[in-house]
Amino acid sequence: TDDVLKLQFVGKAKRTFKIKPIDMEYNSPMLPSIDYPVTVELDYKLLQETIKDCELYDEKITLNILEDHLETKSEGSFGEYASFIELERIVNGSYKSTFSSNWLKKFFKINNINPIINLSMGEDIPLFLKLEDYDGLEVSFLLAPRIEQEEI
Repeated sequence: TDDVLKLQFVGKAKRTFKIKPIDMEYNSPMLPSIDYPVTVELDYKLLQETIKDCELYDEKITLNILEDHLETKSEGSFGEYASFIELERIVNGSYKSTFSSNWLKKFFKINNINPIINLSMGEDIPLFLKLEDYDGLEVSFLLAPRIEQEEI
């Protein structure tokens, strides 16, 4: 179509990029209102490395917020992985859910715009991750948990 911006770079290779214009009328979808029982602040790089480590064992990662730490677990056919990240504050209760590492790692492709990430979760409700830079730019990510059916 004629409605594209075409960029072409010629050298040892010829590379062509076609970019469609942005629809200025587009309204981004609103996030659902979820009452999260717990929100914690974590070190971005540490959580990113933990997700990478979990992925070595399985595609499923279990996050469990306990009183004073976040426990991450992954178990596969040749072993298991667990990590414990200390929390800055004591949390009332415990909250456990399992998520897809494939989707979690997509969020962590974002360059570290802040060393602190906010993680909100509850028992079997979507995980909410939020990064905010120093100029007010906010990147958020909502991920539904994996809900496994028990065998009868």
